[in-house]
Amino acid sequence: MPETITEVLQNGGNLSRGAAIPVFPVYIFDVDGTLVDSAADICGAIQTVLSATTRPDVEDSFLKRYIGYHLIDLFNDLFPEMGNEEVDQLVCQYRSVYPTRNHQSTKLYPNVLETISRLPGRKSTATTKGTPTTRST
Repeated sequence: MPETITEVLQNGGNLSRGAAIPVFPVYIFDVDGTLVDSAADICGAIQTVLSATTRPDVEDSFLKRYIGYHLIDLFNDLFPEMGNEEVDQLVCQYRSVYPTRNHQSTKLYPNVLETISRLPGRKSTATTKGTPTTRST
């Protein structure tokens, strides 16, 4: 069975024996967890926000399951008693904390550039991050 592009990229660009990536005119890649390993910076920023709440005890392993989803989902699950306005405040706090980390712990997965450059067609990204944050990654 063919591998996904994500599996190939995370495997250093190596296809399993007999696997093939279909040829498409356009390839769209998620950023976090596909092209870059940004979990440490994302979780670190969330931990900073959580440190001032009633839930400073949340493990990174739990937070990592929410990477790729909107922060509202995470905060709603952690704080079901909060209203939309309070959750929005947590999201705003995260958005002010995350850029200060300067992507210090974010790393490009090995061989991502080489693998993508071997694919024909156009390439682009899709992410739940805002444009300025994505461009600085």
